[in-house]
Amino acid sequence: MLFRTQGIVIKTFEYGEADLIITFFTIDKGKIKGIAKGCRKTKSRFGSSLEPFTHSRISLYGKENISLPKVTQSDILHSHRRLRENLSRLAYGSHISEIVYEICPEGEENKEVFHLFSYILTAMETAIDLELLSITFYIRFLGLMGYQPKLDNCVRCNKEDRGLNFYPNHGGLLCEGCSSNEEGYLSLIPETKKTYYRILTCPLHRIPDLKFYTEADPGSDLRVRDELKTLLSLHLSHILGKKLKSTNSLIWAT
Repeated sequence: MLFRTQGIVIKTFEYGEADLIITFFTIDKGKIKGIAKGCRKTKSRFGSSLEPFTHSRISLYGKENISLPKVTQSDILHSHRRLRENLSRLAYGSHISEIVYEICPEGEENKEVFHLFSYILTAMETAIDLELLSITFYIRFLGLMGYQPKLDNCVRCNKEDRGLNFYPNHGGLLCEGCSSNEEGYLSLIPETKKTYYRILTCPLHRIPDLKFYTEADPGSDLRVRDELKTLLSLHLSHILGKKLKSTNSLIWAT
């Protein structure tokens, strides 16, 4: 059976002398894997279409429900070449690709995640503030996948709470009454919580205009960023039960 789709390369694995196992995140089939025979040969017909981050129109062939169909064709729609030519852009692109790889289940369509992923990769090719785009991806992706940290109400009693102590092991805030004897929390300033929800709801094209500080406290920018990065890293580690390998190459890794 032959099927065609659009996919972005999120992971590759060398197999045998000249083959490559590729994991794509596709627009209509979610995360899928395929094997490209002979693609590592010098004169391979695939060219650069199977490089990391490349968005291509792909054709795969295999029996129904086969775990590793054969990639028969790959035509580049957007190479995202600039991400591979700059170390900082490569690090951030690799990081969000690893997040997609680790969290998205195989074979489950999620067009919203696909479009978010594609948009952020494209923006990262020219953006100055890669950190902001990375934070944005974290927040929007976790929301789409149903893993959003709970920062409005208490995780235990669901009471509306103005507290600002985030407990990674609980995935959100605990009110004063529920947090007795609890340790290992992250204290947030009010602007961090507000910024989180601004990023979650703001149109993507307006994200570069967001400010991480208030007029009353113009120096809060760095603290808001640091708190968001720490919160998101701790929350993702709690979800996965491990730390992502790619965080080691990021300046803001915790």
